[in-house]
Amino acid sequence: ACTCLHGTCNEGPTGDGKCQPGCYGLYTGENCDKKSIPCGTQLEFCHAKSICVQNEFTNNFTCICPVGYRGDGIMCEEIDPCAAADRGGCHIQAICNKTGPGQHKCVCIDGWTGDGKYCYPATTCNLHADCDINADCYQQIGSTEHVCKCKDGYHGNGTFCVLTNMCTTNNGGCHPKAICTPDGPGAFNCTCPSSAGYAGDGYECYGTIVTQIMNHPNLTLVASLLKKVPDRIRLLNSGNYTVFMPHDEASMTFISKADVKYWQSVANLQTLVSFHTIDGIFTTNNLAKLTDSYRKFDTLADGFSLHIFKEEQGISLAARSLDTNRATVVEADILAINGYLNIINKVLEPYYPPPPDEYPELKEYFNESSEYSIFGSWLQEKGILNELEDMEEYTLFVPNNKAMQTLNRTVTKEFLKFYVLPKMIMMASVDDGQKEQTILGSDHLLKFNIIDVNQVLVNSVPVSHPDIFTYGGLVNELDGILHPILHWCDVEVINTTYGSCGPCGTDYFCPPGFEKLHGGEILEGCIYWVQKFHFLSTSTGCKGVCIGNTTTKGCCAGYYGPNCEECPGGPELPCSEHGVCSDGLNGTGKCTCGPKFTGEACNKCIDGWTGDSCEIDTNTCEYQNGGCSLNANCTITMDNITCQCNEGFEGDGYNCSKTNQAAVSGVDTSKSVPIPIEAIVGPIVALLVITIVVCAILLYRKYRSSAFWELWRVFRAKKDSDNESIASLQGEENEPTVPAGNINFDNPLFKAHDDL
Repeated sequence: ACTCLHGTCNEGPTGDGKCQPGCYGLYTGENCDKKSIPCGTQLEFCHAKSICVQNEFTNNFTCICPVGYRGDGIMCEEIDPCAAADRGGCHIQAICNKTGPGQHKCVCIDGWTGDGKYCYPATTCNLHADCDINADCYQQIGSTEHVCKCKDGYHGNGTFCVLTNMCTTNNGGCHPKAICTPDGPGAFNCTCPSSAGYAGDGYECYGTIVTQIMNHPNLTLVASLLKKVPDRIRLLNSGNYTVFMPHDEASMTFISKADVKYWQSVANLQTLVSFHTIDGIFTTNNLAKLTDSYRKFDTLADGFSLHIFKEEQGISLAARSLDTNRATVVEADILAINGYLNIINKVLEPYYPPPPDEYPELKEYFNESSEYSIFGSWLQEKGILNELEDMEEYTLFVPNNKAMQTLNRTVTKEFLKFYVLPKMIMMASVDDGQKEQTILGSDHLLKFNIIDVNQVLVNSVPVSHPDIFTYGGLVNELDGILHPILHWCDVEVINTTYGSCGPCGTDYFCPPGFEKLHGGEILEGCIYWVQKFHFLSTSTGCKGVCIGNTTTKGCCAGYYGPNCEECPGGPELPCSEHGVCSDGLNGTGKCTCGPKFTGEACNKCIDGWTGDSCEIDTNTCEYQNGGCSLNANCTITMDNITCQCNEGFEGDGYNCSKTNQAAVSGVDTSKSVPIPIEAIVGPIVALLVITIVVCAILLYRKYRSSAFWELWRVFRAKKDSDNESIASLQGEENEPTVPAGNINFDNPLFKAHDDL
């Protein structure tokens, strides 16, 4: 026989009668007969028909089979009264019919009448017309008279019977938050109101973590604080969490403290609430089993962690590993739709950061921190600075300028990414020996060591100034360089699937390893199973999108092949930034060049193009005069270049020489070079000086020599000759200057001439 309860039976000749993979709704197990939500701290999974109840004296949770079933709660079996030796107490002249778990009905056989527990020969009751349809007729012994009696679940005088509403007494046995609905004679349904935020089987109803906090009689102060931070309420209702909240006495002690004004601001209050919340669903027993002494859990407050210690009885909590004044759990594992609520006896106060409105932007931090400007400029140049500001959270380690000046390697994007953690981690809460992945993946870790209370090392480099808050992350200043080995990186793959099908408008569950995609598509029209009148039937519902991340080993960007070799052009500029490298473990290292580029590393231009970006068309007059002579005019028509020698030159346009007339005149207009003014002024000044000296000598000898006038005549003739030479020089200033073979070409005048 098929034993599958809430699933599809593996039937047929090859089947085993158990369920095929994939149970309906919130059930699990090979027969889909276990509830998927554990009961209590022992991680017991109740049978589908059992209920999880809490002992009011011990506060322990246990699974109990409901009325009509027997077993230990982990396994429950329907009771069949008709199978008992007394056949459910039916008369010997009656038939026992099983009507449900532990329920039966005794029916007198033909010719006999009665309630089944007592039958007697039928007489006038067979013909009675005055009894109600929901009443039984009883023949009085020794008389022809009969009596009408309303059936169980009905009340009246027998001739008129109405349904007895079991829900009017003690809510029908349903949970106080459940809705009890009559459903036939003496029957009813218990339903937890999902519209009010409750879930459960009706006998036990529970809400979200926030709902459980709001309803708990010893969390009134926490509930009032939560109402001031609606963002935290939405957050606590949107994911799966384990929450630790202080009871009213602990909250009163906290409120009376002098520094409470800091926590009265909305932003700081959000941090405080988030600091008491860890991601994931854990019972206190689970948490105690996770470690031999203590374990650190990231909280919803970015950068802050809770230290959970294993105690002889239960667990305790502290903000830091060295704290001795810890909080203890006084009421554990209060079940909620999306996790567990635990009540503790002390408020946990995290490290006091500056107010969020005082956090600088990362660029502003580097502008104000000149001692770290070199690293900041590299982040800016490689585009990492913008990537960091786009991240939801980060922890950045920044070497000072003195350390950066000792760097003797190429600064690449991967080198800079080694200094970035993809989450906020406070140095005030790290543990000795703790390791964290950088954004490069699991092959690139940072290891922390605690030397003393005030000194943390990261990869053996001292953190000189820790926990500097910026808008979106943390900065830690270093006195040295971190040295990564960059070849291997993690490759993250995002997978999507649909969650479980259920009533539209309610929450849905994702498979293990997946989480809900908030704001994702909701698919309508799926089919799920519901139980009605102890039978399963199908109903149309909705299911949502779930996402899961898987991480595999791979090559960093710019590396390829099984050995992660460098792409052509190098890993920092693969394919010279002019193409796409086939990188990754399965890559070939081949570059697919962009338009106009070619070569193994895409570092060359295709024919017809040149320039750093191959942006210059060589088939134009603008590029090297179109290939024409420098003494020619270049024109282009329909992509065809025409070269025509300039006036005064002759040739085919590609080679142009002076015409005969230009050669005779001795003027080469294409190569004429103006004589520098220094070449003219120098000789003139020298000549004037000589003239003045000669004049002075002649005047002196005027009175001492009889040949004075003869000398004066000679001097005048010499001056006229020099003036003619100067005039000739000025007339020939456009002639080409051809230096004599014995002229020193290092002469500054010739250099000036060349520069002109």
